[in-house]
Amino acid sequence: MLGKLVKETIKQNLTGLESLVGVPGTLGGALTMNAGAFGGEISNYLISVDVMRMNGDIHKYNAKDINFSYRNSSLKSDEFILSAKFILNEEDPNLIQEKRRAASQGRKTNQPLKFRSAGSVFKNTPKYAAGYLIDRAGLKGTRIGDAEISTHHANFFLNRGNASAKEMLELIELTKSTVMKKFNIKLELELKTLGFDSTEN
Repeated sequence: MLGKLVKETIKQNLTGLESLVGVPGTLGGALTMNAGAFGGEISNYLISVDVMRMNGDIHKYNAKDINFSYRNSSLKSDEFILSAKFILNEEDPNLIQEKRRAASQGRKTNQPLKFRSAGSVFKNTPKYAAGYLIDRAGLKGTRIGDAEISTHHANFFLNRGNASAKEMLELIELTKSTVMKKFNIKLELELKTLGFDSTEN
């Protein structure tokens, strides 16, 4: 789990990943999506990644062999990430804790942490934050079944009880169509969906 890695690096007085404290998911997912927060991205500190291909072959990618961009990488969906190497610098533990607290406080202030969610649903556009567009479209608080667009941060879709994947997808589609209609801007998913036809997301 990514959180376990972040906590261990902090414990070892190593700086670089503390801004990712509280980010859900696994290390493999974080690398594939180039997870980032508060100005930092996980790829900034990467040396290499070992992957297993579908035929069982093990392959090593150096960081320079991987194309990383905003919430995206060239790592392939049919390759399984086995391990990764990072280079992190030692830092004064007080400074590391200060960075960790700042990231944690920023997350508490800006994100609806009391309810279950998958994090940010849409990528920010080059000009506007996705949450800003969803908010301006008047969609905060919109609910389909137990799936709800957060009133705290509009780019977080909450499970308010027993929301189904279908309800979440319907809320995603409603959001995309409404923002397109109001602003002529196409929102792109930041999260990945499983089990749906490619035309459904």
